[in-house]
Amino acid sequence: MKTDKNFKPNPLLGQHFISDNSVLNILSRTVEKDSTVIEIGAGTGRLTEVLSQNAKKVIATEIDKRFEKPLEELAKKHNNVEVLFGDALSGILDGVIKKESGKNVWIVSNLPYHITEPFINKIVRFPKIKMILMVGKKFGIQSQLKNPEDPNYSELSFVCNAFFNISKIAEVTKEAFWPVPGTDSIILKFSPKAQISVNQKLILSQKYGGMIKNVLMKVFDKNITKNEARRKVRAIGLPDEILNKSFSQLNNNEVKVLAKFLDSMEPLLSS
Repeated sequence: MKTDKNFKPNPLLGQHFISDNSVLNILSRTVEKDSTVIEIGAGTGRLTEVLSQNAKKVIATEIDKRFEKPLEELAKKHNNVEVLFGDALSGILDGVIKKESGKNVWIVSNLPYHITEPFINKIVRFPKIKMILMVGKKFGIQSQLKNPEDPNYSELSFVCNAFFNISKIAEVTKEAFWPVPGTDSIILKFSPKAQISVNQKLILSQKYGGMIKNVLMKVFDKNITKNEARRKVRAIGLPDEILNKSFSQLNNNEVKVLAKFLDSMEPLLSS
């Protein structure tokens, strides 16, 4: 693509293509041989082809129809490659994950920086999905933070650590892309946490507008009455301005307060 004078990357889609073969190999060798890999943003298909040599099946998704010809040619060349066109944030991913349910599913992607956070908020609703993601350096740092006292801790930190164990695979300089982005990147492995936590329930409840106090009441309401659970929630010390909101309504300072509370209350909440 770099030598094609007629091709112009679409800035609205955050297109930055991997030009370093060693980075492609790092991304591909992390997946397991029996896996079904869903690739988000296949582009020219360079990563798709490398993935097809390691995974049992590759489902390459792409929003930009300009790549239809090279991707369809790739699918003809490799019988374990399937190509789907559409927006991963607008429904296509839901159908693919549902179809592949019960298999060893991985998501691998050089994610456009601007969709990273909404993508994470979407994927947490699908348990057992493992991911290898190349993300911007700022996101990579924030996603791994566990201490609410850290000045960089954010809602993103809370969400990522509620659902995943995150490990860094490699750092990638911005010169490994064309066109060169404004920041370096990090390749991270996201392994889903097996045990359902209160943190997860708070995040997932926002889909239904569930207030934090109601989610906590359900946690306490095991062998006691609702009134007793309500009294327990009042007694734990969280401010009303947090208790009476859903997780999605919290500002960053309120997320930090909630995270510190949950850390201190973990033995009680998980009992």
